[in-house]
Amino acid sequence: MATYVALLGVASMGLGLLFLVAMILPGLVKMIFIPIFFVFFLALHYVTWGRSMMRQKIVYDAQNPDSTPQPTRPTTDIDG
Repeated sequence: MATYVALLGVASMGLGLLFLVAMILPGLVKMIFIPIFFVFFLALHYVTWGRSMMRQKIVYDAQNPDSTPQPTRPTTDIDG
């Protein structure tokens, strides 16, 4: 819990300094928020697609070693 409070304090001080800079150099805020937007977009993409792709299992056909490995769909409680 103390770690989250410290993280919130550091983040709020960083945002406060960013707003002070925004009053002096408004163009700098655009240069900061555009990369932050792309990092957020990549993180959202990883959470929605990357984690589900990592859970897929590759099934190898032992009878035919020349066959291409096929990914299987991850099973959930609903699928059984």
